[in-house]
Amino acid sequence: GLLENARLMGEYTQGKLSALRARFDLITEVRGIGLMIGVQLKGPGKDIVTKCMAKGLLINCTHDTVLRFMPPMTVRREHIDEAVAILQTVLAEG
Repeated sequence: GLLENARLMGEYTQGKLSALRARFDLITEVRGIGLMIGVQLKGPGKDIVTKCMAKGLLINCTHDTVLRFMPPMTVRREHIDEAVAILQTVLAEG
């Protein structure tokens, strides 16, 4: 059901974002519960959010340095893969 999907996809998303953390020094921590996931940055995240939105990824920034991901409970792996790919592209572009 939905709750099981949220748990599984939350774990999957945190794993994918943690892999980005290993590649980009800007990311200092990935944390979350279910599908509410935060990516702690060393600096402000506003520009990253703007660039992600321009590429079709809707995320927001809290406390100036935390990217917040809150996909729907019906999210599928391919959606998560696409979201993480967009974030990776934005981070790589600087």
